[in-house]
Amino acid sequence: MGWDVTNGLVGFNLIEDYVHPTREGHVLIAWHLWQSMEGQHWFGAESQADPSEFARIVADRDIDLPVNNATWFFNQGVVLEYQRHFVQAADKYRQALKLSPNYMGAHSNLGKVLFKLGQRDAAIRHFRHNVKLDPNDVTWQISLARALQITGKLEQAVRHYKTALNLYPGVAEALLRLGEIQASRGDISGAAGYLEQTLASDPGNSVANYRLGNMLVRQGQYGAAAGYYKEALRLNPNHADANNNLGVIVMNQGKLEEAIEYYEEAIRIKPHYPEVYNNLGIVYERKGDRQKAYSLYIRAVELNSRYAEAYNNMGSILARQGHLENGFYFDDVMVKGFH
Repeated sequence: MGWDVTNGLVGFNLIEDYVHPTREGHVLIAWHLWQSMEGQHWFGAESQADPSEFARIVADRDIDLPVNNATWFFNQGVVLEYQRHFVQAADKYRQALKLSPNYMGAHSNLGKVLFKLGQRDAAIRHFRHNVKLDPNDVTWQISLARALQITGKLEQAVRHYKTALNLYPGVAEALLRLGEIQASRGDISGAAGYLEQTLASDPGNSVANYRLGNMLVRQGQYGAAAGYYKEALRLNPNHADANNNLGVIVMNQGKLEEAIEYYEEAIRIKPHYPEVYNNLGIVYERKGDRQKAYSLYIRAVELNSRYAEAYNNMGSILARQGHLENGFYFDDVMVKGFH
C-alpha cells in the first residue's frame, strides 16, 4: 500500500508537532479505525478491512494542502530541537519567521539553536530583535545579556542585566550573572554583594548559596563558607561540588572521617569526578593508608590525564617509599581541592 501498518503511531514522520498527526499519521489512524470497526462487526459479520480498497480510497484523496501557519512551523521546530536536530529545527523556525517576522518565540528559539550551532553573531541578532520589539520584557533582556556575556561582551551584558533588574527588581538570574561577571573581574566583594542580593530575594536559591560559599573560601572565611555549602546541600542534596568543598573544609580541620563521608557522597552523585578522588586520596594518606591513597590518585589521573596535582601526590608517595627511579622531584602532598 506504500505505508506501514505494522507499527503504532510513533516517529516524527507521523507526528507533525506536539499533537497533530501528519497526513501519513492520519492515514495510519484511519486504517486502524477501519480494522477495529470491522473486528467489531459494525458492517456485518462477513465484512473485512480490505488493504487494496483502502489504498484506492486514500489515493483518490491524495491532495497536498499547503501549510501557511507560523505556529505550525514553530511547533515542528520545537520537536526537532528537542530531538537535537538543530539544523532542521533552525529551518522550521526560519519558516515560521518568514510567515510572521515578529514572532518573538521563534526569534528566541532560533537564537538558542544558532548559539548551539556556533553561529553566535546571528543568534545575538535574533535576541536583539526581541528586545527591540518588547524592551520591557525581562526574559528577552536576560536572554540577550546571557548571549553577550558568553561571547565576552561584558559591558553590554551588564547593561542588559541591569535593565532587567530595573524592570523586575530582585530577579535572581540577573543578580547571579552579574555576580559571575564581577567574580571574573576579580571583584570578590562585588560578586558576593550580588549573591547576597540574590538570597535576599530568593532565599531558597541553592546556586547562590553555593557560589557565596565559594566567594567566602576565596576570602579565607572557611567557617562561614561551610554554612552556605550546607544550606546549598539542604536545598539540593545532589550537589556534588558542595559535598566536595565541605569535604575539603573538614579535612583541613582534621575531621577525616567526616571528610570521607562528604567525598564518597560526591562520588555517588558524580562518579567521574577526578578532584574528589584526589582529595579522598589525601585523606587516606593522612590516615596512613598510602596504598589506598595511591589507588585513588591513579583513579583521578585515569579520569583526567593532565591532572598535575594527582600526579604530584602519586610521586610523593613513591618518593617516600624510595622509588626515586620513577623520575621526578615532587613537593609534599598538594592540597587545593575546592571546586
